[in-house]
Amino acid sequence: MSAARRQYGFSLIELMISLTILTILSGSILVLVRENQQLYHGMQDYAAATQSARISLDLIARYVRQAGNNPLNATFSPLSYSENTLTIRSDLTGSQAAQSPLDSFGDPDKQLTAAFEQITVRYDSQTKQVLLDAGYGEDTLAENIGQLRFDFYDSAGVATTDMSQVTQVAITLEAVSALADPQTKKANSITLSTRVYLRSKTASPLG
Repeated sequence: MSAARRQYGFSLIELMISLTILTILSGSILVLVRENQQLYHGMQDYAAATQSARISLDLIARYVRQAGNNPLNATFSPLSYSENTLTIRSDLTGSQAAQSPLDSFGDPDKQLTAAFEQITVRYDSQTKQVLLDAGYGEDTLAENIGQLRFDFYDSAGVATTDMSQVTQVAITLEAVSALADPQTKKANSITLSTRVYLRSKTASPLG
């Protein structure tokens, strides 16, 4: 048989080597795809935790800012704090009473029975949740919260535990991602803080 008509195929060894290389390459690609997916989901989870923390902090700050609104000189304490629970009181509405006090509206009425007049913000360290009750029952405000801390200050900016002297409240909130970072193998976290001035007692520098 002439050399021109000779046809050569792959030997068994060459085929096995090719399959081995292909298997290794396929495995590496799958690992890379899986890591990229984990990184993407981790980034999404961290972004969601950050957004939830910002929204929660802004909402709590807004409620604290209105604490002590009392145009009719009713007798109540604007703030009280005990066992990871902050209670915020304001006379905001209620002159147009409804069958249910929580449905009342209108001008302040010297009572704190309408919705949003007694608000509680509670941190549950076991479930890592921030719980809010604005008068309609306790509901989850934020999840995956590693810390919620309130620090209280008087008009001179000095820390105080006397709630009657509080004019400023520093709020610190730490959000922790539910998924671990695929590179560090640890959960990502972000700590946000703000200082709120009670409008009923002092004017905020920012209005």
